[in-house]
Amino acid sequence: MPDRSETTLTRRETLGLLGAAGAASLVAMGSRDRAWAAACTAAPAETEGPFFVDERLNRSDIRVDPSDGSVQPGVPLRLELKVLRVDAGCAPAAGVQVDVWHASAGGVYSDESGLGSGGRKFLRGYQVTDANGAVAFTTVYPGWYTGRTIHVHAKLRTFDGGTTSFEFTSQLYFDDAVSDHVLAQSAYAGRGARDTTNAADTIYDAAMLLALTDDGAGGWVGRFDVGVQGLPASAGGVCADLSSCRAALTAALPDPATATDRKHAKIARRLARLNERAGRTLDRAASASGGKQSRLYRRAGAALQKLVDVATTANDAGTLDASLATLSGAVTTLVALLPAT
Repeated sequence: MPDRSETTLTRRETLGLLGAAGAASLVAMGSRDRAWAAACTAAPAETEGPFFVDERLNRSDIRVDPSDGSVQPGVPLRLELKVLRVDAGCAPAAGVQVDVWHASAGGVYSDESGLGSGGRKFLRGYQVTDANGAVAFTTVYPGWYTGRTIHVHAKLRTFDGGTTSFEFTSQLYFDDAVSDHVLAQSAYAGRGARDTTNAADTIYDAAMLLALTDDGAGGWVGRFDVGVQGLPASAGGVCADLSSCRAALTAALPDPATATDRKHAKIARRLARLNERAGRTLDRAASASGGKQSRLYRRAGAALQKLVDVATTANDAGTLDASLATLSGAVTTLVALLPAT
């Protein structure tokens, strides 16, 4: 596990590292409720690079390698991204699948046979944006490799059935002063000095610079608002009431009648039953009041979460005849409309 003690900085030390220019763009230390640094403008697309692998790992903690349970060492990093519709008044975009992947502290990407990491699946994963357009990943500060400054790749996608209906790819960057400090820590220092900084990188774009804050426990929090244009109207958040959102969820489920085999049909029927259970509970909640109503809404929310869990497991096993991103987005939007309990 990473050694947090070696990276703890005071507020004064962090501001000193960043300098006046860096500090001006920094979100206030310890204030996670303030606005994030990036404005609601269209983020520039950047090259995908050679190391994207569509692992279909739906998870928030990407440090773990599911092939052997090992955890990648390095300085802790929480990556918080928010997807906004630039062409729709900066409205948050729910139901968008956000994949991230980056190099390890040793500068290696997983599942690349040429790098000696074939079959490994560390530092890769995706989340689906919630009703606020947000996703969060627990990871480690990336290391460097020859010819590139330190960065994280991000790919945004929506799906219409099995077809990709929207795709946007870019890269996120780190303040050089913070990177220099991190690279002096034990998990990184053995590789020597890096050969490329932001200024020397031919791909670097300052518009994609993360707003970094010290997390107070030896790690960092990196935040960025990803403004995009052209998201399809069906990409989450389009239904305005419980009735239409329930219909959207039902439409996103696989159809047992068209299943490719018995395993796929079994999953489709199970998801249909979970959806029906949640629907019946929502109907009961609508006619209840007080504490009973709150309990029923919580029960419906639990059934919907179970539905997503079952769908995620099926997707990983290759037995889900539907888009997990669309289904998860429909559930997220529906849950966000449930009365507070």
